[in-house]
Amino acid sequence: MSKQSSDHLFRLIKSLTTAEKRYFKIFAARHTIGDKNEYVNVFDAIDKQENYNEAKLLVTFKNSTFGHSPAIAKTDFMKQY
Repeated sequence: MSKQSSDHLFRLIKSLTTAEKRYFKIFAARHTIGDKNEYVNVFDAIDKQENYNEAKLLVTFKNSTFGHSPAIAKTDFMKQY
């Protein structure tokens, strides 16, 4: 697997309409394990960015699955949608 950062997920999220973003959040909320939904948190953090900055995301989510293995988390994230 490549160690290089890619902005595919960022571009996907930015290409979604407001209705599609809402649908994703509803869908992701139904598939929550425990009390936290990491996918929605990462989705919101990426959506708020003007330019993709994976280093900033890694700092923000350093204690989560995304912070430990961002490539795997992004792949899982994209498979859900």
